[in-house]
Amino acid sequence: MAAWHSMVGDKLYKSGFASPMLLCVGEEEAKRIMEEVHEGSCGSHIGSRSLVGKILRADFYLPNLHDDTTMYVRNCDKCQRHADLYHALGEPLKSVLSPWPFFMWGVDIVGPFPIDYKQTRFGLPKYIVSDNDTQFAIEKVIEFCRGKGIQNTFISVEHPQANGQAESANKVILRALKRRLASKGDAWVAHILPILWSYHTTPQSSMGEASFTMVYGSDAMI
Repeated sequence: MAAWHSMVGDKLYKSGFASPMLLCVGEEEAKRIMEEVHEGSCGSHIGSRSLVGKILRADFYLPNLHDDTTMYVRNCDKCQRHADLYHALGEPLKSVLSPWPFFMWGVDIVGPFPIDYKQTRFGLPKYIVSDNDTQFAIEKVIEFCRGKGIQNTFISVEHPQANGQAESANKVILRALKRRLASKGDAWVAHILPILWSYHTTPQSSMGEASFTMVYGSDAMI
């Protein structure tokens, strides 16, 4: 074990075969880190596996990390109140393959939400994948996309797995909103940006990386 540990100043670090040096922390500091990453200013009440990945990517080492994060999430009242209820076997999601970032977007509708702000950050996609709901399939939207050189691809509302990544992302974001808001009513606007930041900086099991890292080529400072 000593071969994997080293002292830098008065701090103990653990190194791995394919990981940077991780700062070893004690029990009290570990609780503070889990609390901040899970439900702090940029936390979104992520699950235990994502919590493990995010703590490791922040360069911390906790001796019983997997067991501690599992217990922490299990004891989180908001996570348990708004946990998913599974009644049927899940189906495999269809990945949206893209040769470069933002080449193709998968979109879905959630809400209704009041409009607070809107902006364009990443330019125009080549394809937009959505179901054929009226919000996407009306002539005004199709004409707008055609004028911008965007190709609409519609999937059946009876088979949402074809646009599974968008469906899954919206489900995670809505669940995080419920967990953060609790009894705060319509104050969701103040929470959406921290939740999106948490989602974008959390490694996804399907990719093994956070979407922030995939776009910008480096980890975010959290």
